[in-house]
Amino acid sequence: MADLQARVRASLRARLKAAGATDFEDEELFREVDGLFRRALANDDPGALVLPSLLPDDAHPELSLRLTSHRGGLGSVIVFVKRRILLPLNRWLFEYTLENFRRQQRINLTLMACLQTLAVEHVRLRRELAERSEIQEVRAAGSLRDNRE
Repeated sequence: MADLQARVRASLRARLKAAGATDFEDEELFREVDGLFRRALANDDPGALVLPSLLPDDAHPELSLRLTSHRGGLGSVIVFVKRRILLPLNRWLFEYTLENFRRQQRINLTLMACLQTLAVEHVRLRRELAERSEIQEVRAAGSLRDNRE
């Protein structure tokens, strides 16, 4: 199985390089980018993502066809016409757009998962850089004390 995955990755890398993605000349870089995206795609559950919870509720389109009216007796006639005449005529359009909305939602979740993974990696790198900077400052302060003595 690992051999098959390696061949698929090699084929993908070759196609990307042929298409002009010169960044992937470095195989190790490609492996790391591929791993980053795979980790992100494995974590596209909306409940496990921070960004969807920060978005307003109206960021998600309403995907149902609830036909109601605020009018009294005339409203029931209008709703009847919409349900029995207009809705069957437009059903294909609704189904077409519904699938596009679902596809877009999957893409949005995938991109949010990738963005979250990159944000986590960014924070980890910043912490590591800060720790190394502190260690170098301590070493520099220690060598200054040693030089004074």
